[in-house]
Amino acid sequence: MKESLSPGAQRLLEARAIRLAAPAHEAASEETVWLATFAVGDLEVGLPLDALRAALPLRRVTPVPLAPPEVIGVLRFSGAVLPVYSLAFMLGGQPSRRDSTHLLVVERGAGRLVAFDCVQVPLATTRPAREIELARARTREGEPLTDVMLGDRVLTLVDVGRLCAVWEKKRGA
Repeated sequence: MKESLSPGAQRLLEARAIRLAAPAHEAASEETVWLATFAVGDLEVGLPLDALRAALPLRRVTPVPLAPPEVIGVLRFSGAVLPVYSLAFMLGGQPSRRDSTHLLVVERGAGRLVAFDCVQVPLATTRPAREIELARARTREGEPLTDVMLGDRVLTLVDVGRLCAVWEKKRGA
């Protein structure tokens, strides 16, 4: 068949073949970020999977009387007492322990752990690292939330350290 094609047509077809093969090769070698994704109200939320330490039943929480509305209680985890926050409230919704059935123990940075309530155990998913970097570059400095497009859906990435820092600043802690 090569004999029936002109040299120009053959070069064109070879160039197209190379171009069409390149995206599959690049996608396979592209760096990815693992995320733990779950719903918080109407939001689809993502946390870095490497920051997730445990998913536990909510019944392990001890309520704290007169605590601020974002604090659900405390949790004893690996010999430490951790604060348990309402992630829905911290993201601008209403705290609702009634809907939550699970806790997520998450590292907020420098080995410090916190826990958040959630309705479901997170699912692990990947996103291209470049996509996450570009989304974070568009986010204001110090902002704890970053929106990433997932086709026609939006995934809100939460920087747990920044989110806790924002709330500590509000409370004067």
